[in-house]
Amino acid sequence: MQELNYLAMIIQHLSVTKRRRLKQTILQRIDFTIADVIKTAASFSSLRFEDFIQRKEGRAVLWNEDDSFFKVYLVHQGADLYGDNDGICLDCPASKEMCQKAAEALGVKSCRELSISRVEGVVQNDSLTLEDINLWADTLKRFHIGEMLGKYKAVLEYENCTDLQEAVKLAGQLEAYEYTDDLGEMLDQYHEKASLMEFDEQMETADEFQIIATKYGVVRKRNFRLEQQSQNESRLEESAGRIRMQ
Repeated sequence: MQELNYLAMIIQHLSVTKRRRLKQTILQRIDFTIADVIKTAASFSSLRFEDFIQRKEGRAVLWNEDDSFFKVYLVHQGADLYGDNDGICLDCPASKEMCQKAAEALGVKSCRELSISRVEGVVQNDSLTLEDINLWADTLKRFHIGEMLGKYKAVLEYENCTDLQEAVKLAGQLEAYEYTDDLGEMLDQYHEKASLMEFDEQMETADEFQIIATKYGVVRKRNFRLEQQSQNESRLEESAGRIRMQ
């Protein structure tokens, strides 16, 4: 499973051009095994497998629904947050009972009396409290985001999301977005000559349809043209209203 996660991570971060080259290389060989595919994909990336398996944030999927989304390392307040003492690790989402056991293991009554030394998560996070992290993790598990982490990360980047409340909200709105790993494939849905375009022209067409190529895949918000049409109609009605008032 780690090897497949590694493969997914590499593909997520490849450029559209490299993905196409990888695809062509694989299709040219009918005798390729999964191991061959992983080895070939690795040749397109600087990420080593040994480095990857230590990075929880690198995952494109959680293969086990019971896997944690975040690992929070708790230490006593006043401890050296950058030292070798990791304290105790709490897998999130964590129940009240799990939090209480973690606190008792460090000799305090509540996790609120502890400090976070570091966090390993499937999504990058900064300066969040344990309560925030647990809320986020619980939401991701409730919406089965473990099965579609790549899409979730792509949508977060598409929306330039830096706010926890928005990140929690987007976890329940993934159906509002189209997602693929191939820009050309999505462009083909909206422009009949997309496959014949040069790269710069493809980028201009993608901008026109608000298609964004993120580090984790290609994203487009559904019904963009209908939304734009509705907005334009509203503007026309407002303009007509102002003209009538004049």
